[in-house]
Amino acid sequence: MLLRSFDQLGLRADDLKRWQSMIRQPNGIVLVTGPTGSGKTTTLYSSLKQIATSDVNVCTIEDPIEMVEGSFNQMQVHAQIGLSFAAGVRALLRQDPDAVMLLAPSDHVITKPEEFWNAVAVAAKAVEKGKLVTLGINPDRPATGYGYIRKGDGVEGIEGCFAIDRFVEKPNVATAEKYIAEGNYFWNGGIFLFSAATYIETLEVLRPDMVEACRKAIEDGGNDLEFFRPDEAAFNACPTESIDY
Repeated sequence: MLLRSFDQLGLRADDLKRWQSMIRQPNGIVLVTGPTGSGKTTTLYSSLKQIATSDVNVCTIEDPIEMVEGSFNQMQVHAQIGLSFAAGVRALLRQDPDAVMLLAPSDHVITKPEEFWNAVAVAAKAVEKGKLVTLGINPDRPATGYGYIRKGDGVEGIEGCFAIDRFVEKPNVATAEKYIAEGNYFWNGGIFLFSAATYIETLEVLRPDMVEACRKAIEDGGNDLEFFRPDEAAFNACPTESIDY
């Protein structure tokens, strides 16, 4: 099988233009059908080779791999070791450095989901600017069971988003009453939003020991049927410290 340029695929001009537009979309599904020998594989491999650049990491999950191509990363389905199409897709999604992560405690009750998602949408704008974001909760009483966040200046161009001046541990009653009176404190709900890449870059500066432990847990981990299990010993060696400590 020979790889070809777009011009050599034999497509009509209007079909070629439509094809180039489809394969350059940020997401979606392209279904290629036809009888044996019609050029399905040649078209797909040639197209992948064209879009694989130093800026675009192309990964495939195939069964079978019909031709080894060094310009992109190929993964062969292997049912005997639990590497199905679904497991492969999950593995690739975990590698997306721009994936946005929403971290929320599992014991929260969110009684106003629409307002919550509106707040997440505001936070996402700051995430796009490379920020680590936490959602503060407007306090309605001087509670001593929550930590507090003191807000700083507003983030330019994002209404309702503020820089964090500092995190405060759970205060006593008198201090909590002071925070409520000042009006520039939120309860710390422990809800965070950031991109995987920004979080890792920040950890590499502030807590490289955590990054190293997590990377080793992934490197020494493995697939268990449809799941990926980090190495237990390496994961347990990671320091246990809250993100907002």
